[in-house]
Amino acid sequence: FTLVVNDDIIDSPPVSVKVIVKNIIKVGVPEISITGIKIYPNPTTGIVTITFDNWDESTIVEVFSNTGGLVLRKEAKESGVKIDLSDKVEGAYLFNIVSGKQRYSKKIILKK
Repeated sequence: FTLVVNDDIIDSPPVSVKVIVKNIIKVGVPEISITGIKIYPNPTTGIVTITFDNWDESTIVEVFSNTGGLVLRKEAKESGVKIDLSDKVEGAYLFNIVSGKQRYSKKIILKK
């Protein structure tokens, strides 16, 4: 990084700092894929649609806040589900879908 300060008359001499990043640790939840699931739109302004090509009666949709709290849990009673986040605060939400022994996770951004 280089910094030059100006007081509307003259520039200061540039001062530079070199930053080296080591030992990068990746954090977060990886997306695990079940084929045939679509979650959209992303980002959303409130309504999120989930469709299943291979829907199972035991399919559960859970939505978690970015702090890990459970926002809602819903049984998918058919091959398409709508989740309404319009009354929630802006931010990232983790959608966790469990269908039989398969699991799918996706981060959805809510922007108002």
